[in-house]
Amino acid sequence: MKRTNNSGAGLSPTSARTVSCPSSGTLGTEWDNTFVHGIKRKGAQPGVPLDYSRYLRLRRQGSQKGGFAYVFPELSRINFRLAYTDQQLANLSITTARTLTTEHQEYRVSVDLTDESSLADALELAKLAYNAT
Repeated sequence: MKRTNNSGAGLSPTSARTVSCPSSGTLGTEWDNTFVHGIKRKGAQPGVPLDYSRYLRLRRQGSQKGGFAYVFPELSRINFRLAYTDQQLANLSITTARTLTTEHQEYRVSVDLTDESSLADALELAKLAYNAT
């Protein structure tokens, strides 16, 4: 993933690389055309940097649909742009995700990252959300 500046342009294009975790080894690779965006706060003055403190928005470059995932680091939570039901999650063998009934109606699936199983489910859901945007 690439971090973006205020304009949304990538700061440093990178080639695919692996991301590793000491306890489990390799988790995955970088996704092409994915950028991390901060949030422009209401009333922010021109030239004020984007805010990366509360959450990060993962967005597929060129998508008109907005972010495919919102990452809340302090909560260890990710909300995905998926309008799935509990039954659809069960059919995918996703056991650690829950459906949301509040917030934006297109972001209805959430995972709290608590262990390797929830991480695996989050990566699977991220792929689904990425491919849908």
